[in-house]
Amino acid sequence: MDTVSLLFATLKMTSLFMAVTCSLDQFCSRRYINGRWISSGNCKAASSAESIVNDLVKRVEKENAEAPQSEFPERKRKLDVIFVLDGSGSVKSDFNNITTWTRRMVGIFDVESGLNQIGVVQFSGKEGHKPIEFITTEVALGSITSNSKLQRVIGEITRRGMLTYTAAALLKTLADFQNASRWTDHDTKKVMVVLTDGVATDSDDLDQAAKNVRSQGIIPIAVGVGSFNKTQLQVIATGDSFSDERVFTVVSSGDLNGIVTKLSDLIVRCK
Repeated sequence: MDTVSLLFATLKMTSLFMAVTCSLDQFCSRRYINGRWISSGNCKAASSAESIVNDLVKRVEKENAEAPQSEFPERKRKLDVIFVLDGSGSVKSDFNNITTWTRRMVGIFDVESGLNQIGVVQFSGKEGHKPIEFITTEVALGSITSNSKLQRVIGEITRRGMLTYTAAALLKTLADFQNASRWTDHDTKKVMVVLTDGVATDSDDLDQAAKNVRSQGIIPIAVGVGSFNKTQLQVIATGDSFSDERVFTVVSSGDLNGIVTKLSDLIVRCK
């Protein structure tokens, strides 16, 4: 039930109270018309209450109109989101917290109707091997339309360990977007959420990779956990090392739940 509906339900109870009050005066009459209490006759007890209730209705209607979009993400424009998760060796036991957080995040969105599509990529790497060999599409974008199945699949992801090829992960995820069904649909907003707990092994390639992502109309959001490199997060998000726009940081993976509301709101409203 939204805020206005809840208010109107409350007003029904108020009408019962006022009816009892007004019954003390045989000349009192009150009606609820077009969202307002209208009284006539000599209902002394009602006049101040009427003004208060009418003001409350106006205020709640205004607040509801200005409510954050994340309250109703399923009612907004089409949205494709890929979560890019650091599965390198430094993550270790934190990976369970990361997948739990990811499950909570994706549970906010409406995958059942197809309005929102979710994908998940895990990245790591191994010295002497091509980075792409250790970057895995765990959930192809839009491939799962059952929330319960999506939750289960994410919960079953296991950490691969080793190095942190963040730049290569950005390019791999860009390719995943391009291979998805709504890539050419300009009405679909595309967001990439990159979570990492360390320094990119391929840091020299990070700036150009992030530029490639942004140049294709994908909106990157960077989340740093623990021993992150703040400048690299900024490079991923906007390319501006002096801006914290679209950058989230937490001390430990156990703190990730604390950013769920703000992050989900940003995903829905960012441009």
